[in-house]
Amino acid sequence: MKILSWLNYKITPQVRAAASFNFVDTELTTRQPTIYQLLFSSFEKSLLYGFYFFELDAKCECSLGYYKIHIQLKSDKSVYYSLPVVRKGKHKRLIWLPESIQEIFLSSDKPSKTIDVSITINKVSQNFARKKIQQKIIKKSEYSNDELKELSFEECWELYDTFFPTHKNQSNYIQWIRFKEPKLWFPVISDTLEFQIILMARTPSQLRNCKQLINQLMHFETKNKVLLLSTIACDKKSILNEHTSETLDVITVSVDKIVYRLNIFLSVNKPSHCLFIDSTQACTLSPYIFSELTHYIKQQSNCEIIYFDEDRLYKEQRVHPIFKQNLNIDLLYSQNYIGNSCYISYSSFVKQCGFDPVLQDSFLYHHYLKTSQQSPHNIAHISKILLHRVLRDKTDSTASTYSLSYEGPIELQHFSSLQCITQFFKTVNPSVTINAGMLPNTHHIIWPLPHNLPKVAIIIPTKDSIDLVKTAVDSIFANTTYTNYEIIIVNNNSEKASSLEYFERLVSQHTNVTCLDYPYPFNYSAINNFAAKHTSAPVLVFLNNDVKVISANWLTELVRQALREDIGCVGAKLYYENGLIQHAGVIMGLGHVAGHSHRFFDQDSDGYLGRLKQVQNYLAVTGACLAIRRSVFEEIDGFEAEKLPVAYNDVDLCLKSFKKGYRNVWTPYAELYHYESLSRGKDTTPEKKARFLKEVEYMHHKWDTYIKSDPYHNPNFAANKENFTV
Repeated sequence: MKILSWLNYKITPQVRAAASFNFVDTELTTRQPTIYQLLFSSFEKSLLYGFYFFELDAKCECSLGYYKIHIQLKSDKSVYYSLPVVRKGKHKRLIWLPESIQEIFLSSDKPSKTIDVSITINKVSQNFARKKIQQKIIKKSEYSNDELKELSFEECWELYDTFFPTHKNQSNYIQWIRFKEPKLWFPVISDTLEFQIILMARTPSQLRNCKQLINQLMHFETKNKVLLLSTIACDKKSILNEHTSETLDVITVSVDKIVYRLNIFLSVNKPSHCLFIDSTQACTLSPYIFSELTHYIKQQSNCEIIYFDEDRLYKEQRVHPIFKQNLNIDLLYSQNYIGNSCYISYSSFVKQCGFDPVLQDSFLYHHYLKTSQQSPHNIAHISKILLHRVLRDKTDSTASTYSLSYEGPIELQHFSSLQCITQFFKTVNPSVTINAGMLPNTHHIIWPLPHNLPKVAIIIPTKDSIDLVKTAVDSIFANTTYTNYEIIIVNNNSEKASSLEYFERLVSQHTNVTCLDYPYPFNYSAINNFAAKHTSAPVLVFLNNDVKVISANWLTELVRQALREDIGCVGAKLYYENGLIQHAGVIMGLGHVAGHSHRFFDQDSDGYLGRLKQVQNYLAVTGACLAIRRSVFEEIDGFEAEKLPVAYNDVDLCLKSFKKGYRNVWTPYAELYHYESLSRGKDTTPEKKARFLKEVEYMHHKWDTYIKSDPYHNPNFAANKENFTV
C-alpha cells in the first residue's frame, strides 16, 4: 500500500536551543516568528482528520530524549503523541487527527545544543495505518497474527501508542481524575478517628502556609486537633481568619528546640493518631483524607506509619501526580521518597523513643529509616492522592520529583538528608560509606567489601555467536576494576570450528577463563544451573553473551549489593545499542507476565521520580546481568529448568528469592549495553510459541498474586505501559 501524497511538507531549521527555544514544563516554543510560521501556520488548511505518518530526521550534538508532538485541534482540544529521539537518525510513527487542526508543534524533555531537524508528514490510508500498526505490535510484543485478528482496530491503535512512551501526559491525568479517581474512594464515614494534626513553621512563608491550611481544616466536619509549632511569634487570633477553636494549640519556640518541644507535647498529650503536614509549600488536603485514613487504620490496626500520594495545583488545575510505591527500603536509603506529610501512630513515637531533636529538618526521614529497620511491615502506603501542593508557577522547582522532603536551597536539602542517613547508619552499619547520589538530595550507599575479595563466577552461555561473546569478554577484561573473578563460558552445541578455536584460545590465554561443554538442547535454566555446580565461587553473576560492559565499577557495585545478607538478586542498568533504556528493573503485570521499567527512556533521563538514577528494590531484575550469592541461589534451588527453560526463569528466580524474605535490588551504578535477542532470535515457530504460552501459564499459576499486584509499582499507573503514565 503506497503512501497517499496528500501532504509532504518538510522543513530543516538550524537553531541553537539556548537562543531559539524556551523549555517550559514540556512545551517547546520558538522565539523566532519565521520558524514558528513555517512549522505551524502552513498546516492549518492542509491537515484534515485521518492518519498521518510523522517522520523526524534529527541531527544534534547529544541525545534529544523524548519529543512530544502537540496538536491543537480546531475545537480547541489537544492531542499529544510521543516520539523517542536519539542523536542521529530517522524516527517515525503514526499519528491520528480526529479533526482538522489549528497548529502543531514539538516539545522536548531536555534541551540540546545545536539541533538540525527535518520533519516530514504524509497522509496515509487506514489500511496502510493498520498494516504499520500490526507490524509494530508483532515486533514489540508477544502477539501473533492470529491473536491480532481478535483485537479491534481501536485496541490495536491503543496498544501501538504504548510503544512510544513519554515522561508526562497531562491530558491523561485529567482523564484519570475525571473517570478513575472517583472509583477509588471509600464511602465517607461520619465517625472518623480523632487526629492530632502537626504543623511546623520555621519561616514567614511557612507560617502563611500554615495559616491557610488551618483555616481550611476549620471547615472539615471532624474532631481533629491542630498543633502549630512556630519559630515566629504568633497566637490563635493571628492564625484564624474567621473561626474560633479550642482545638488549636500554638506554641512559639526557638529554631533549635522545635523537635524537642514536639517530643514534650506528644509525651504529655499522648495523641493516638498524628498527622504531619509539610508546610514548606502551600497545600490543600483532599476532603477524603480523614475518612481514608480512618478506613485504613481500622483495617490495619498495627500501622505505625502511613504515607500517601500527592499532586500539584497550578491555577486550580491538578498537575504533576506523585504516585509513590509501597515501602521500598533501598529507595528510602537513596532518598526520602515518602516526604514529610504522613501519619504516625503514638505507639510508633514511643517505640522509637521520640524524634531525634538534632535532626531539625529530617527527623521524620530518620523515623522512617528506623522503623523500616525494626518493623517494615508496619509502614503502609495509601495509593490515593490525599494532598495537593500549590505551585507558584508552572516551572516551580518544588515540582521536582526527587526533592519531596524539604523545600529550600539544594545545598541545604542535601545537607539535611545526608546528615540524617549518616546518623542512621552510624547505629545500623558503621562500615557503610555514604556518597552524594546522581541527583540533588539523593545518596549512594557504598556497602563494605571484605578485605579478601570473594571470588565471582561470571557465567556466559553461548552457541557460536563469537562476535558477541568476544565483545562481552573483551569488555569485561577492559572495564572491570574488581580483581577476583573468573569467566565461565558454557558452550551449548556450537557448530562452527572458529567458535571452538576461539574458546580454546581464550582458555589458553587467560588463567581465569573456563569453557564448559553443555551438549544438550538449549535450556537457559539448565545451562546456568549446570555452570553454577562447576564453580565454588561464593558470588554468581549470570551474563548474557550479547552484552557489553561500559562502567568500570560494574562488578564491584554488583558484589557490594549481593553480599548484603538481606539481599537476594541484584540487577544492572542495561541500554539498547542506540542508548535508550532496555532494563531498569522488572515490573510485574506488564505484558503477559512482566515488563521492563523505563524501557525506551533516554540514557541520560532521570526517570520517574528520579528512579533511573537511584538504587532501589524491584520484585525482579533481568537475567541478562544478574548477581546473587551462591548460598541464596542454592537455598531457592536455582533456576526452574523443567517448567521455564527459556522465558521468565529470571523473574521466577527473583520471586523465589523475595518469597524467602530477601529483597531484590537494582542499581544504576552498573551499566552495560544489551544487544537483546541477537544470538537466539525470536520465538516465531509454532513449537516455540506453544512453549512460551506454557511458561506464561506456569507463571500465572505460581505467581499470580504478584502479577496482579506489584508492591513496587503504583496501581494507578496504566497496566499496559512501562513509562509510568496513567
